[in-house]
Amino acid sequence: MIHIQRGDLFKTDVNFILHQVNCESLMGKGIAKTIAHLYPLAEKVDKEFPYNPQERLGKYSIATIRKNDLYIVNLYGQQFRGKANSVKEQNERYAFLRESLTSFLADLNRKQKKEKRTYKVGLPYKMASDMAGGSWERILEILLDVSEEQKVDLHIYKKDS
Repeated sequence: MIHIQRGDLFKTDVNFILHQVNCESLMGKGIAKTIAHLYPLAEKVDKEFPYNPQERLGKYSIATIRKNDLYIVNLYGQQFRGKANSVKEQNERYAFLRESLTSFLADLNRKQKKEKRTYKVGLPYKMASDMAGGSWERILEILLDVSEEQKVDLHIYKKDS
């Protein structure tokens, strides 16, 4: 299930903050820039992720900010920064976002079952759409589908401007 709510993602009680990143290890704009500033370990984990850029697509890396309390998840849904250069490339981005999110939520389910607890997952409103150029409606469909498949609630935070 998807929950869209107003608020600052970084001032909530979520345990996992998800965001889509490029495979160039560049967190210089948008929410990635904010995350790199607030949680430098997330950027460090991204830079040290042991895959070449092409191999990162559809995977995720995770930075433990506070054990059992706060983690940052870098979802590798696009190879290059900015908007896609073609419809084909944009469709590939949607597929890689789905793949990385599915993989993360499946792993989270195993973690929750093992630890007998539930973690709260948050992500930014319009993730992978504003600066990356994706359709927010299409991204929402992916988020809803994967959330329902994996039976994990996703909390989307829309910051007041």
